[in-house]
Amino acid sequence: ENMSVTLTGNGQIKYCISNSECTPNLDVTVGNNTKFITSEGNNYLCAISSNSLGTTEKKCLTVKLDKTAPTAGTITFIGELGNDNWYTSDVTMNIVDGTDSLSGHDKTVSSMTNISNNTTGTNVVVTTTDLAGNISTNTYTVKIDKNSPTLPTIIGGSDSWSTSVKAISIETPSTSTSGIKNYQYYISTSSTSQTGGNWIDLA
Repeated sequence: ENMSVTLTGNGQIKYCISNSECTPNLDVTVGNNTKFITSEGNNYLCAISSNSLGTTEKKCLTVKLDKTAPTAGTITFIGELGNDNWYTSDVTMNIVDGTDSLSGHDKTVSSMTNISNNTTGTNVVVTTTDLAGNISTNTYTVKIDKNSPTLPTIIGGSDSWSTSVKAISIETPSTSTSGIKNYQYYISTSSTSQTGGNWIDLA
C-alpha cells in the first residue's frame, strides 16, 4: 500500500522522489515534512540537510511498491468427465502457477491435489502470492459420482399367460449422488430385443 515518509534534520532540508536516485531540489517546509510514495515500482526518496556548518552527505531511501494483486494460478482437472460437469472417476489436479509482472511470483498453492470420494460439490481454491505479499485466488467446484444408479424394479410381471389386462408398476430406484436424470421404459413383443416398442419417459 502507499507509504508515508517523514523527513527530519537540522537546518534546511531538500528532497526529491524519483524512480532512480535523484538530486534533492525541493524544499521541505515546517509542518509539511511528511511525503507520500504512491507510484508502483522502485521509488527513491533522497534528501540533504544543510546548516551553517555545511552540507551533510545525501541520504536515499529505496521503496519498492506493488499494490496490484497477482494473476491467480489455474488448475487443469484430470479425470473422466460425464454429463452436466460431473466426473465419473477420481480427479487429480495439475496446478499452473500464477504470474506477477511487478514484484514477481512467489508461490501458487492449491487447497487439495486430488479427490477420490463421491461429492455433490467440493470447492478447490488456488492461491497465488507475489513477492510483495499480495494475494489472488481462483475457486473451482468439483462434482464426482462414480457409482451407477440402481435399476428400477418391475412389479406385477409374470412369465405365464394372462387372459385379462395385466397391471404392471415400476418402482423407481433411490437417488444417486448426482441425482437421477430420468427413467424410461419400453414394452416389447420380444423378451430378448426391443421389438414393437420405443423408450418412453416415466413420469
